[in-house]
Amino acid sequence: MKDYVINKNKRKNFILNYQIKDDQIIINYASKKSKKIPYSKEAENQILNKMESQVNNFDQAKFERTLTEEEYFQDKILKKTLNGFIPVGIVFIALSIFTGQFIPVFCLVGSAIFVMSGIELGRLKSVANYRENRYNEVLKDIDKQRKFIEHKKEINYVLKKKNEKEVTINTIDEMNNEELNELVKETYNTIYKKPKAKVLVKKL
Repeated sequence: MKDYVINKNKRKNFILNYQIKDDQIIINYASKKSKKIPYSKEAENQILNKMESQVNNFDQAKFERTLTEEEYFQDKILKKTLNGFIPVGIVFIALSIFTGQFIPVFCLVGSAIFVMSGIELGRLKSVANYRENRYNEVLKDIDKQRKFIEHKKEINYVLKKKNEKEVTINTIDEMNNEELNELVKETYNTIYKKPKAKVLVKKL
């Protein structure tokens, strides 16, 4: 799953996913650290329950508010920097016009300042794009996780009847939202499929 953590200090306990290898469970956290524990079905179920609780406890309003606050402070810093560069650049270029003997120096410094201003504008835009992309990715992932939690019993009931491997909140990372929607649709079509009516043919 995606990293939904608002408080950075909680990343060390936020589980993204896990793998089972050599009778051990390797748990991967949002802090980019991992932990190994001995495998048991009980331990795996505890991890799955923790991952589901992370989804259920997600506060969209708080997440939006945090991103907005980050945007405000980062934009404020970048804009202050930008507002400082542009006037200085104008001063240097003006001096280069009125002071012939220092034209090369003033033009060079003024041009450099305007280039730096352009870089800052680019950073301002890239930061905004990053926040928007992260927000959209998190909401799409949350939607997928919640849909799975809502329908997991029915999905795994049908998979078990087909002798297919059950899916968990850990393994649906391999699916996108459209694939999960198709799985849910197929599940309910299977459960509520009406048996074909028998056709009685009279003997002549």
